[in-house]
Amino acid sequence: MSREDAVLVGPLADHAVGFREALAEWGYSDRSIRAHCELFADLCRWLDEQRVLLAELTFERVVEFLESRRRRGKLGGLSAFAIAPALSYLRGLGVLPEAERPLPAGLEVAVRARYRAYLTDEKAMAPQGVVRYEQVAASFVSALAGEGDGVEWSALLAADVTRFVVKPEFRSS
Repeated sequence: MSREDAVLVGPLADHAVGFREALAEWGYSDRSIRAHCELFADLCRWLDEQRVLLAELTFERVVEFLESRRRRGKLGGLSAFAIAPALSYLRGLGVLPEAERPLPAGLEVAVRARYRAYLTDEKAMAPQGVVRYEQVAASFVSALAGEGDGVEWSALLAADVTRFVVKPEFRSS
């Protein structure tokens, strides 16, 4: 047990060591493991302070947590992509509810399925990497779709992708 894990209190405290070990198994570098564990610890403290149970950690609560980090001046771990490994790990343990956001309908589902096949078949990516990349792709599709009726794929520009990557406020999830 590391020093960080020893002082961790809150609803995620019992899962910190396992999360660290999972990150190492998934091939994260020591530096990335430290960053993800710091984010995990911050989430644990936030859940404790807000008195949020793990079963109540919904998409909306995760957004609140990320917004809280922004308000507190944190420079990293501000996106759905950053928190995805922790949430994926916790869902894998069965301690978090499954993601409640519905899958996009129509062409979006087909595009995501093709992307998953590309990552798996052509890139030979490990399952954990596929999950992370799919989550980013889902966030991108959600950001593009907004409150409308879906994505106008024929109008998609490289600038849309760039805006998603460099502007956190564009990412809605």
